[in-house]
Amino acid sequence: EVASYPADFETWAECYMDDADSFHRFREQFLAELFESAFLVLGTDYYKVIMSLFARFQDKAAATAWQAAEAVIFSLRTVAVLVKASLNLSSKGQAQAATAEANDVHQMLKILFTHVSGGVKQIGVTKDVFLSHHVVVEGVARLIGSYAQWFGKNPHSPVEQALSYLLFGIQLNRPEFGPTLPTHASHSFKIICMKCGHRLKTREAVIGLINAISGCVSASSAALADKKALVEGVSRLITLLGLEDATFAVEQLLHPVLHRLHQTIASGNGQGDLQLKCDLELYASAVRFFEFPCPSPPAVHPTLHILQRSWDTFEAVLGNEESMKSEENAEALCSIFGHVISSAGPAVAEVLPAILSRTLALLQLGAHTGCLEVVA
Repeated sequence: EVASYPADFETWAECYMDDADSFHRFREQFLAELFESAFLVLGTDYYKVIMSLFARFQDKAAATAWQAAEAVIFSLRTVAVLVKASLNLSSKGQAQAATAEANDVHQMLKILFTHVSGGVKQIGVTKDVFLSHHVVVEGVARLIGSYAQWFGKNPHSPVEQALSYLLFGIQLNRPEFGPTLPTHASHSFKIICMKCGHRLKTREAVIGLINAISGCVSASSAALADKKALVEGVSRLITLLGLEDATFAVEQLLHPVLHRLHQTIASGNGQGDLQLKCDLELYASAVRFFEFPCPSPPAVHPTLHILQRSWDTFEAVLGNEESMKSEENAEALCSIFGHVISSAGPAVAEVLPAILSRTLALLQLGAHTGCLEVVA
């Protein structure tokens, strides 16, 4: 109960009884240490205690206070590191009893995550305690990220269901909720993509995720760091695809970014520099993780393919000299060029003269350090 939010809590702006900083310090420092100590004493029995509490939420539509559900989620997150360590030990030839206990924990985690994240895709669900308040959704998003390694190692973990839940959380981007929910959800999305790539490396799965994140990536209200996390997560999955599927997925991921870049340059309004910087950085975030084997001719490297599709837009960006005098815009464009060179490897030779000539032209507009890094 002491780990629970106040009974009347909606947002901190409306809560007169508690101070947000003091509450979070108490939970994340004192209570987190207390729960860790309890786990060290109880071992896997800790999870049996938690599951007994979790049984109260088997009927997610029941009139159960969301504060209680969030407190249980918090108690699971605080011991995530210890749980992962104990499961790793049990997988390295420990006693049969330890292995049996680990299997019990795996099963409990599967039941828990399946139950907690299942409401998003259930048609007709009108009440779900784990979707009922933005604080609960944030707690579940953080929990999923904390157990990302378990999701990746357990072949029966509900990966797709967890991603759907995180995407639901990312869309709860409202000013009164504060920035932490979409930030935690997008960060957890990225980690799940990194840890579970072997479960998601199909064309259908990757294109589905690209379509799912497109709204957030295009939203002006979303933080750039959150957009980058989503793009970087999907980019890591794209690198696991075959050449043809990867090329198609790269286009699908970056086409909206190129479209906005073109619109920004064409509009020529005073607000364009910030949008230009954001979209250039998003493009760079994607290319940064494009690690593909160099294909045999006449096949084209996916990074070079999207560069060719992007070149006219980049020429238009470079033609806007006022925007390119901005250090931030120039650094972002140079970052793209640098990541293209790293990604394409030997195949970059065919486009390297064009990249270097545009980089030197950009250097003439200002002493941009990013240009020197590309040339080097």
